[in-house]
Amino acid sequence: LHLARECSFRIPLTVISNDLANYLEINDASNSIAKPVDGGDYCQLLDDLMPVIQTRGGLASSPAIIQNKLVQPEIRIYCVGSELMAFSMESPSLDYRVKQDANIKLLDEVPKAIGEKLICLMKNLDMDFGAADLKTDPTTGELCFLELNSSPMFTRFNYESSDKLSELIIRWLQNNE
Repeated sequence: LHLARECSFRIPLTVISNDLANYLEINDASNSIAKPVDGGDYCQLLDDLMPVIQTRGGLASSPAIIQNKLVQPEIRIYCVGSELMAFSMESPSLDYRVKQDANIKLLDEVPKAIGEKLICLMKNLDMDFGAADLKTDPTTGELCFLELNSSPMFTRFNYESSDKLSELIIRWLQNNE
C-alpha cells in the first residue's frame, strides 16, 4: 500500500493490527471491514466479526487488515507488460468470492490516470504480470487501490473477455522470450 501511495493511488484508511480496542476508539466498526493478514478468510464487516473474535485485554490473537468499507463499482485491472485490460465487478456481496455472485464485464478502456499509476507500481515492484483491485470510496466517489495480486484469478475474466486476456498474455510471452 505504501508503494501504491507513492505512485499516487488513493488508498483507504488502513490499519494492520490486533489492537481492536485502540482501533474502535477512533473508527466505527459498522463502517469497517477486516481480513486476516495471513489470508485464509474472506473480507468481512468488522461489526459482524466482533462477537466471534476472541480477545485478551482488547488484543486479538492475530493481526488483521482493517479498512474503511468501500462500495461498488469494483474494478480489476490486469497488467501484462505495459498493456492493461480492465473489468468491472458488481456483486451484492461484500466479497464476491464468497458466493461467486459477481457480474463481471470487460471495460472498453482503462481509466487513463489509473493505468499510469498501475504501470508505475508494476515497474517499482519489477512485475511483468499482475492484477490490481480497486473499489469506490463512498464519500468521494473516487477509486481506491486495494491490492495487487501477483497470481490473480484468471479463468472467469478470460471468459468474460472472449479470450482476449489470454491472447494478451500469449502475445507478451512470444515477444519476451
